[in-house]
Amino acid sequence: MFSPARFLSRQHFFRSGFRLLLGLLCIIGLSGSTMLSFASTTTTLAVMSAGSPVTTVAQGEMVTLSVSVTNGAPLTAGQVAFCDAAFPYCTDIHKLGTSQIMPGGIASFSFYPGSGEHTYRAIATFAGGKSPSNEVPLTVTPQAPPHQCFRLLCRPLSKA
Repeated sequence: MFSPARFLSRQHFFRSGFRLLLGLLCIIGLSGSTMLSFASTTTTLAVMSAGSPVTTVAQGEMVTLSVSVTNGAPLTAGQVAFCDAAFPYCTDIHKLGTSQIMPGGIASFSFYPGSGEHTYRAIATFAGGKSPSNEVPLTVTPQAPPHQCFRLLCRPLSKA
């Protein structure tokens, strides 16, 4: 025969047993070698232009943010988010773009930065963890448009 008290006591017993089992699995997982290997993941960011590392470029030059993700050996799966490091979170407008980690642990993102001082970082996300990169500065120097002058009248040259 059904008894609410007996049903509730069994339900409580199973819930507490499940919580205990879940807690033990978490403790074992935190102390296992899998979690320790994620802590040793290294994500290294470099700013490149025309195939060479740079710290200063002229406005209008393409820049490639290239990241290397290793965990004793290069990672072969995951995703990297490239961010403006001037802000604490890599979300919304502060995320420049994302790229898949390719075989060899490499991911890259190319773009044309605006003029001024910038600092970039990358965050690699892979099975079981995240790994932030170093922050890399970049200075983009503005370039004045060419002008055509006749006596006192100057006007910008058209690009056509």
